[in-house]
Amino acid sequence: MYKTKEVKIEQNAFEKISNVLGKVTMNSLTAVKEVVNPSDKPLKTIYLASGKDVAHLIAATGATEMILVDWVDQKDAIKESIKQIGGNITKESSSGNRTEAYFDWNGKSRKLIFYILDINNETVNRLSKEGQSLNQLYAEMKGIDVIFTKYSNCALQRYEPLAKVIEELRIGDYYISCGQSMKWLADSLSKAFTPNCFGFEEVSIREYRWADGGIESHLYRKMRPLSGVREMLEVDGLLFSINGIRNGMLEEDVSFERARPAYKEKLEDMKRKFDELSPEVREELKQVIVNMLIESSGNICSYGAALRPEYNGYIYIGEGGKLVPTPEMLLEFSGMKDAQHGEAPSADVLNEWIKELEERYARYLKDRREDFREVFKEWFSQ
Repeated sequence: MYKTKEVKIEQNAFEKISNVLGKVTMNSLTAVKEVVNPSDKPLKTIYLASGKDVAHLIAATGATEMILVDWVDQKDAIKESIKQIGGNITKESSSGNRTEAYFDWNGKSRKLIFYILDINNETVNRLSKEGQSLNQLYAEMKGIDVIFTKYSNCALQRYEPLAKVIEELRIGDYYISCGQSMKWLADSLSKAFTPNCFGFEEVSIREYRWADGGIESHLYRKMRPLSGVREMLEVDGLLFSINGIRNGMLEEDVSFERARPAYKEKLEDMKRKFDELSPEVREELKQVIVNMLIESSGNICSYGAALRPEYNGYIYIGEGGKLVPTPEMLLEFSGMKDAQHGEAPSADVLNEWIKELEERYARYLKDRREDFREVFKEWFSQ
């Protein structure tokens, strides 16, 4: 941990950062800091897809050591951002795509490292300069206390770096998501496994009226150590793909029998990867997989849309997952024509089709469950 030194307290530090963020946003980020770092202790953070932003990170965490990563050169803009919040840069240096700066803010000397690095680039070679920088980043983020992202749903889109940062956090450390629709760090890659599967729980933040204009935040605390995160993400990716096929996400006029070999092949791939996971996570993930592929009734709307795309917009999922024709939709589309049906289908036509679809889908799900039980037969033999 970088050791801070006491410096003269600048009385207007919070006033300046509030002017940058706006008082309402500052108040909402203070609600986060009250949980993450109430005593304003030294804190090491990593900020993914940071852009030039320093203010949100400091307001939410009080960080004294921060690593910022972005694929665009932001080093000059970051220096300007430090000055805008009232920070005084005392030392700086750059080498290649890495910049290091020390600055005083609110009574403490702080360290900032910025990497120009596209960590989502699949072509990054460990023998290249960028690959060496990635290894250097992994080494420097040892001991981080907080992962931070803001307005970036795609901060991490590769299994390896995502697994690295998740595994680096210790019990009691935090992930903060500010102002983005995907709340959980792995949402861009993990489609089925919840934060709890990765050893995290969502933490309540002081009640704050986000509608008043502050930046909405979500906070997760690491509750247990976990290894093999990359392998978990690979299983999750296969599960998402398998569930898509199970829900009938096939090209128009493609029969399931033609897609079935690929479905079973993916099941077998997932089984192999699942068996490689550590025993500590298998039981919980097993239940998630069973819930999705055996106990769930699937998504009949996806299946129906794949079989009869011309009926899209005329139906919705009603109570109990049933497909229901919408009178308002029929009225709205009554003046429209399509090549296959002429006038928009009547409610009777839709109801007849829905009945046929539900019967066919029930048979379809039964077959898919049998495929699953065949591949994972030892799960059902106990």
